[in-house]
Amino acid sequence: MVESFQLRNEDTALPICEDEAIKEKLRQERALVILDLAKNFKYCDFNDEHRCKNASYYGGFQILDGALQSKLRSGGTELFKKVGANIWKGNFNISKISFPMKCTAPLSILEIMPESQSCSPLLLNYAASISDPIERLRLVMANSVAFFYPSKISEKPLNPILGETYQAFGQDGSGVFMEQTSHHPPTTHIYVDGPNKSYTFHGWSSYAVTPSPNSIVLSAPGWKEVRFRDG
Repeated sequence: MVESFQLRNEDTALPICEDEAIKEKLRQERALVILDLAKNFKYCDFNDEHRCKNASYYGGFQILDGALQSKLRSGGTELFKKVGANIWKGNFNISKISFPMKCTAPLSILEIMPESQSCSPLLLNYAASISDPIERLRLVMANSVAFFYPSKISEKPLNPILGETYQAFGQDGSGVFMEQTSHHPPTTHIYVDGPNKSYTFHGWSSYAVTPSPNSIVLSAPGWKEVRFRDG
């Protein structure tokens, strides 16, 4: 098992340790800290006009790393050359063009997806601790969109091979289980078993690219469900 669902908080980071017994003890202690944070969860006072301090003026997040900028630009040049060559030959299906390896991240999509759900230990555990169905719905909806911020990576993650699996421990002690169930189109199934069976989160996600001579349509079909222990 590896660590996932990072809350980006130095107080909850798990120290590197080779001894499994000590590691398990530290994991349990950290889970108690996270569950206590979830129990005392409070909404922030931001309004609709709030902008993240490191957001770009025109939206999104600006890449400030000069070396990374240079690498991505050179990779983009290579990619456009391949696209142009394909179109020149009359082949408009650019979805089959290989992506420059130098622009890929040293992680697969299976590793990126759980890490991007870094808010789940707080939002879903707090939702499990209350009984108001409307409030629960708000928290589940917030959890569904909260991944947009931590998943802002500039390099493309590697595509998992068919049948590849990934297992992780959430910082709240939840178990994370993932599998790549289809290669074309790429489809990933995920199952999260919350601490003490307080909640389960499961579903699948995929994406498909439909090219045309002057546009590309990207669709991201999927389905997910959150179930709480008391219904």
